[in-house]
Amino acid sequence: MKNKLTINNIDDVINTNSLFPTLTRYNRLESRPRTDNFQRVMRAEVRDALWMLCKQWQMGEFLGDDAGTPVAAKIHVEGQRITKYQPVGGSVQKFDHDHLWKPL
Repeated sequence: MKNKLTINNIDDVINTNSLFPTLTRYNRLESRPRTDNFQRVMRAEVRDALWMLCKQWQMGEFLGDDAGTPVAAKIHVEGQRITKYQPVGGSVQKFDHDHLWKPL
């Protein structure tokens, strides 16, 4: 019986338009925990946030992808002038709009 994965004449294979046979293998990684308590592991604590940012930069995640949809929005606003105010611990005072206010 001829082995299907053995290529006897490589020139015939390269010169034809046939597909190469492929071999797919899967391997599952399994951990060996040293403890039965998984509380700390499940919290997914971030020890080095800068490392995570650098990894995102290396993988091109900051290049952006404008996958959003443009939207049109209308907003209706009603306003009212302040007539009086009460400072903390003080009494109610009339608010004078004609008074010149200076930034602190």
